[in-house]
Amino acid sequence: MKFQSIEDLRELYIDERAKYEELASKVARDLRLLVRNRGIHCDVNFRVKGVSSFLKKALKGKYEDPFSQIKDKAGVRVVAHHPWEIGRIEQLVRDSFIVCEYEDKRASVSFQTLGYRGTHFEVQLSNGPSNLSGLSCEVQVRTRAESLWADTAHYLSYKPAHPPSDQVQRALYRLIALVEIFDTEVERAYEAIRSDDGYEDARLLNVLEQYYYQFAAMPGDQELSSEVLPILTKILNPELSEMFESSIEKFVTRNQNKLTEFYDRYRGDDRANPLIWQPEVILILLQLELDPFVLKEVWQDVFPLELLSSLADAWGKPI
Repeated sequence: MKFQSIEDLRELYIDERAKYEELASKVARDLRLLVRNRGIHCDVNFRVKGVSSFLKKALKGKYEDPFSQIKDKAGVRVVAHHPWEIGRIEQLVRDSFIVCEYEDKRASVSFQTLGYRGTHFEVQLSNGPSNLSGLSCEVQVRTRAESLWADTAHYLSYKPAHPPSDQVQRALYRLIALVEIFDTEVERAYEAIRSDDGYEDARLLNVLEQYYYQFAAMPGDQELSSEVLPILTKILNPELSEMFESSIEKFVTRNQNKLTEFYDRYRGDDRANPLIWQPEVILILLQLELDPFVLKEVWQDVFPLELLSSLADAWGKPI
């Protein structure tokens, strides 16, 4: 290591580490807002490399300038809940940050080889505090299955004092094959849901989720959705049914500020109407504006009327 002594490197990183923590926090915060605004459901977490971990990496690598060459001092991980959202998330990263490097681990693996899957970006802020200008943050984008495999492989491969045996390595590669199968089958099931007439409610729920997650990070209860949606679809007028996605989009766009205030008001409120935290609430609010009396008529045959009434009062459309 020609750059400086280990103690000089330690002091330099201690002095600069707070900047990388601020950088990672901002990149994660920006990404959470971006995916939320586009209705993408995913987990965004960040970490900053500890001083000891940084020094160990510097000692292991053949660096001329370890402080500059170690790029993962700040890191953000985005774990997509649905494999088909990976491309949208990657595009958001490209559009919102300065991308210095990009590596698609999927593309770099030969068809004859099994290996780690996921994409890595090295990014800088395109807009941000001047003290963070030029600093790099690693952004990893993975599916949930890929993330589980990577965490397990990291634990099994790096915890021992010596490299894992061929038997352990083979087990890990068998698992990565299962990851590919898992994500492929999830996408196949999703396409079936989108194309099969028997999955109409699930298709509508998928549309509603995209808009719901713009305002709420809390996942809905799918079993409850399966009971509420048939009530709502029963009273959909033909025009709304045929133009469902565009109708929901117009409603959300028209009520963007109102919906934001609505969710800000009840976030963290244990006494809030539980339907607020269900994706189908978007359709309920739309129906309250279109035809509250018909909605009330079919609702009270299945659910307590006070549940709908309190939601209507909260939205400012009492029934």
